Amino acid sequence: MIKSVVFDVGCVVWDFKPLFTQLKTSWARALGFSPRQFIALYNRPDIYQNFETNKLSLEKWFYRLQPNCSTADLLSQIDSTFSDPLVFDRYFDRQVVDIISRLHQNPAISVGALSNVENFFRPHWVSHFQPLFDFSILSCDVGLRKPDPLVYQEIFKHASPRHNPESLSRAEVIFIDDKPENVASAKHFGLTALLFVDSASLTTALSSYQLP
Repeated sequence: MIKSVVFDVGCVVWDFKPLFTQLKTSWARALGFSPRQFIALYNRPDIYQNFETNKLSLEKWFYRLQPNCSTADLLSQIDSTFSDPLVFDRYFDRQVVDIISRLHQNPAISVGALSNVENFFRPHWVSHFQPLFDFSILSCDVGLRKPDPLVYQEIFKHASPRHNPESLSRAEVIFIDDKPENVASAKHFGLTALLFVDSASLTTALSSYQLP
């Protein structure tokens, strides 16, 4: 029987690409790069993965790119990009949010999030996403990121208001992600894992599992 459903957030619950592209474009202009050049630098695995595991700060990276930059101005662009709830909420998948809400109506199920999240985005995660879930596991907090199978162990360490994760078995957890490599690693770890395609197929897939 399924007792916990855990969601990835980026491109499942919320489309991060438009606002993150806007932010990176603003940074590129301020630092004297073309957006294409800057995004290529940011997307190097040794850069963004270190943001996601909290091994690198934006200030240090900006200084490497442009020692004379104003890090305060660059950091202020984070809030200006993400703080407006009307703009931020535009990119939620409302059907997926409705699925999460329906799962919450079952008191025997805990609903969690497990996402790779850059350290600088964490305050906005807390503001916009944390209220949706009973527990949240962020790569920047635990120093592990998907598809590392060790990150899935964190599900069993994080308490939930509804259910004690320490009593869960791996077979009682459903994990949902839009990336095949993350779904594969979760399955290898022993979780039930679903590849997210759209809200309709997710609803159908969830209906085939035994819920309390």
